[in-house]
Amino acid sequence: MNERVLVVPADLVRAEAAGRVYWPGDEGFARRLNEAGCFAPRADVESDESLRQVIPYLVLRTRHDGRPASYFTYRRLSAGGEARLFDKHSLGVGGHINDERVHGGLSFAAEVLRPNWIAEGLQRELAEELELPEAANLGHLTLHGFLALEETPVDRVHVGVVVMVDLEAVPAAQCRIRETDRLAAVGWLSAAELERRAREVTFEGWSRTLIEAGLP
Repeated sequence: MNERVLVVPADLVRAEAAGRVYWPGDEGFARRLNEAGCFAPRADVESDESLRQVIPYLVLRTRHDGRPASYFTYRRLSAGGEARLFDKHSLGVGGHINDERVHGGLSFAAEVLRPNWIAEGLQRELAEELELPEAANLGHLTLHGFLALEETPVDRVHVGVVVMVDLEAVPAAQCRIRETDRLAAVGWLSAAELERRAREVTFEGWSRTLIEAGLP
């Protein structure tokens, strides 16, 4: 069966981005993405630059013992399926939104995270990619911003909705990757450590952009 994914007009994203590849969160724009979105066969839109596929992109963050915030980081393995991403490092857990309704236990702190297509896609990605204890009590989820790169044909058909997932120390310590054949955990790194690591290894485009923009 051909997967159907959530898409929005590329002109909507282009007008909001105004030449930026990353810009801070705005609830109004997130609402417009939900309202303007429709579902189309993924195979039909992978190379259609008149549309952008909407991708929830979750960044896990934790703070404890008065230390700077740290961010969960992983590396993609060869079994991941997309050769262009092999051995690249990433901050974000993300994936397409399809038209299958799901019900999750997360409590959403902002309007964009209340029940809608983006929120449901976010819930599905957390459930599929990571093992986290007591999902209903993970902590605070906040809209961080949006990503719309233009470097490659793949960049030009996707828009990222970046959500920060703040974890308490215990859930953060218990965070595990489910699909260990596709992903390998690197660990929790501070913003300064990520900046140093980005000079030594290759991060995927969205993660690199967030590191360069400065992580809170």
